[in-house]
Amino acid sequence: MLLRPSVRPSVALLLATFLISMPAAAAAKAGALPDAKAPVATLHLKVDVGAVTETRPRPLVAMYAGYVLLQGYDAYSTLKGLGQGPTEANPMMGAVVSHPAVLLAVKGGVAFAGIFAAERLWRGHHRGAAIALIAVLSGLQAIVDAHNTSVFRAQR
Repeated sequence: MLLRPSVRPSVALLLATFLISMPAAAAAKAGALPDAKAPVATLHLKVDVGAVTETRPRPLVAMYAGYVLLQGYDAYSTLKGLGQGPTEANPMMGAVVSHPAVLLAVKGGVAFAGIFAAERLWRGHHRGAAIALIAVLSGLQAIVDAHNTSVFRAQR
C-alpha cells in the first residue's frame, strides 16, 4: 500500500512512538519495571518522591522527550506557517498564535501537563496507562505536526 507523501511523516512518527513504547508496556504488564536491575532496561533518572527514589525506563523517558519535541515543532511550524499566509485551524489557539511568547508558553504548558499526567499515573502504579497516555498524546501531536508540514509543502 502506497501512502500519500503528506501522510508518510505521521505514519512514521506513530510507528516510531509505538515501537518505542512496546518494550516498556510489555515490561510494565509483566511487572518487571519496578524491580528491573538491568542497566540496559532502565535509565538511572532518579525521581525523589518523599523517601522513595524510583527510576524510569528508557523508553518512557524517550517518549517524554519525543512529546516535548513534537510540541516544540508544532510551535515552530505554526509560527513559520503564519508568516507565509495560512491561518490557524484550531479556533482555541486563534488568539494565542498572534503572540509568539504566549504560544510558546501554552505549548510548554501542554507538554508539561501531558508529562505530569503520565507521571501521576506512573506513581499511582498505573504504569501501562502512563505509557499509553504519553503514546496517544504523542501520536495525536504527530498527526497535527504532519498536517502543518503538508500545509508548508502546499505553499511552495
